Amino acid sequence: MRGRYARRTPVPVTVLLASVVLVTSLLNGCGGSDRGDRGRALDEADAARLVGAWDVTLMLERPLTQRQDSIRSSLPVTGTMAFTENRRGAALFAGFGLATDKGAYDLDLASFGLPVGADSRTQTAVARTTPARRERSGRGERSGGADSVFIALDPDDSRLSVRLAGVMIGDTVAGVWYADYLHASASGRFTMRRRHGAR
Repeated sequence: MRGRYARRTPVPVTVLLASVVLVTSLLNGCGGSDRGDRGRALDEADAARLVGAWDVTLMLERPLTQRQDSIRSSLPVTGTMAFTENRRGAALFAGFGLATDKGAYDLDLASFGLPVGADSRTQTAVARTTPARRERSGRGERSGGADSVFIALDPDDSRLSVRLAGVMIGDTVAGVWYADYLHASASGRFTMRRRHGAR
């Protein structure tokens, strides 16, 4: 099993951002929502907060199987995600719901026993931001807490489901991830930090 997954060269962030443009163009012809309504919904969700490139780290806490290589699976997986606002194209995804952002990712979860990022397919991601309750003050609006972020990797994959759920404070998102694959499940924690200068 050790030789099953070849080591993969990380994708440069410029290539990842180009993938976001490609994914956007592919999805643009899929939706028929009114642009004005879509724009207002994105503004209310504060979808722009997720736009840009993010450095991502995933830690495994519950492995897919008990026989999994404990040394490999104990190491964190690092990679990149990049998002743009989902102003056109499909807005709803089965098992996930509304997507306010869409983009691409570069993560290889083979050491976790998951076939994520292990092939040459365009690695798509969709996300939803939910702002915390806003409180009005004399200086305008201020947040009443951390905003929520939900992410799905390859949302159209019928065999594999990988979801991330966390909270965003400043330029950091932290939370939990979980995956279902071949009637088994795995889970852990993750962090995302904005890559400054790439937005």
